[in-house]
Amino acid sequence: MQLRTKQHNQQITERAKSANYEKAMDICHSRLTFVIICLTLSFLALISRLFYLTGFSSIEDIKITSSRKPSKEFLLKRASITDRNGELLATNITTASLYANPRYLINPDEAARKLSEALPSLKYQDLITKFKLNKNFAWVKRHLTPKEQQIIHDLGIPGLYFTKDERRVYPQTHLFAHSVGFTDVDGNGLSGIEKTFNYDLAESTQLPLELSLDLRIQNIVREELLRAIDLNQAIGASGLVMNVNNGEVISMVSLPDFNPNRTEGTNDRQRFNQISLGSYEMGSVFKVLTTASAFDLGRVKVNDAFNVSVPYKVANFKINDYKGKGGELSIPEILMYSSNIGTAQIASYIGVKDQQEYMQRFGVLDKLSIEIPEVSSPRYPPKKKWNEVSMVTISYGHGIAVTPLHLARAIAASVNGGVLVQPTLLKHHAPRDEYPRVIGEETSLLMRKMLRLVVTGGSGRRAEVPGYFLGGKSGTAEKICGRGYCKNSNLSLFVAAYPIHKPEYLVLVMVDEAKRNTYNNGMLSGGAVSAPVAGEIVKRISPILGVHPILDKSEEINDILSLDFSPRHQKISAR
Repeated sequence: MQLRTKQHNQQITERAKSANYEKAMDICHSRLTFVIICLTLSFLALISRLFYLTGFSSIEDIKITSSRKPSKEFLLKRASITDRNGELLATNITTASLYANPRYLINPDEAARKLSEALPSLKYQDLITKFKLNKNFAWVKRHLTPKEQQIIHDLGIPGLYFTKDERRVYPQTHLFAHSVGFTDVDGNGLSGIEKTFNYDLAESTQLPLELSLDLRIQNIVREELLRAIDLNQAIGASGLVMNVNNGEVISMVSLPDFNPNRTEGTNDRQRFNQISLGSYEMGSVFKVLTTASAFDLGRVKVNDAFNVSVPYKVANFKINDYKGKGGELSIPEILMYSSNIGTAQIASYIGVKDQQEYMQRFGVLDKLSIEIPEVSSPRYPPKKKWNEVSMVTISYGHGIAVTPLHLARAIAASVNGGVLVQPTLLKHHAPRDEYPRVIGEETSLLMRKMLRLVVTGGSGRRAEVPGYFLGGKSGTAEKICGRGYCKNSNLSLFVAAYPIHKPEYLVLVMVDEAKRNTYNNGMLSGGAVSAPVAGEIVKRISPILGVHPILDKSEEINDILSLDFSPRHQKISAR
């Protein structure tokens, strides 16, 4: 009996253990299943999150970048700019730009470090500042090169994104920096044509904007100016080629210049357009305007002669000549030999009031209008202080400061039949009757004949190019330093028009602070420094412009340009 009881108790104990084991196993299975489910869900969530971060932006990010439309619908937003022959001067290209969503950067410090190491132009501290902002968007770098884009892609940093972008590029680099100008990183015009026509260019449906400039002529002018700077050890130079009959600017160069594709690091002097923004005393070239005014008013005649052997006195001042001829000079000789004394006496026949009137007619008293914003106003005495002294100094280009573009326009009016054209950087052909008359046609013809004499026998001899019949005038002015003039800092200037019997083009050359050396024979005058440059430019650009040398009819043209006057200087020399 006891044995059966004992066996029965053992059976009960074993059954209890078995039940407990099964219960424990059930609990383990349940817990294991729960853990597996949790791990699976966590893993799926992590995979899903990583896929989202690397493949998509949030709705807010899409809103931020929607203006750039990083899709197949992306369009170039800014019209191109071309020269008169369709050569590209400015256009847009598609690029990739890099931005970050700082909220999605797992490790901002590491991201900044990797980026700054991969692209040295990116600074670590700048990136950290951007990445630690509580924002959804921050530009990292605009307009990546394909190589840079691949480098960033290979880094595989979550939270960095590429977007399609557009970049303004200038295929001719330095060549049209001042006239075409440049834009900011977002394509907004900051200078030149780009700024003036910013709204029009921003319309993507617009055809290319065609300018009057000629790539080939611009390149020649720039090459010759660079050569002049080197030969004369100058600090700068500028040049202009303009159609005297319709005002089209064919070339506008100002040196030093800059590369509009990389404007960072450029200085004010490089960005300064000397042709339209620089205001200078132009020296003896103004004698052309004085002489034309006197003839047009009928106050003087060709054979009138003036004594230039003694200084001309006005108030407490004495006007002298540089290497004067002495004795008497006729009016053509006064222009040929660039006599200050003779010009001052011609001005006395004009008078203050009429001088003001003709300077106004020639357009040198008003701010000039052209399709770039970098234009300065002329500087001259107010009318109440424009006295006899002012009249005399202004007659030979001192006491009045204008831009080279002002001067080119006035000289064009002197030779083109007497009308004042409007300089323009746009290609057009305006009728001649739209222009206001400055001087009579007979006066203009007389000026053409005298300007030819300047080149054949006067201060412009070094500009002569056989067969092209240049007429021109040199000018030299000391630069202003503080309240006075710098004796060794000159502007050397020469303006030529050709062919002078039937003018088509004007060439202006200005060399800034040439140094005395063996090349210029120690002379800093416009005739010595700038006249040869103008001649070389004429020689090289004329075949391109369709102006060919006239050799077989040279006698006929010389007859047209002959001037019947009595040279007083030669008579005095013979005595």
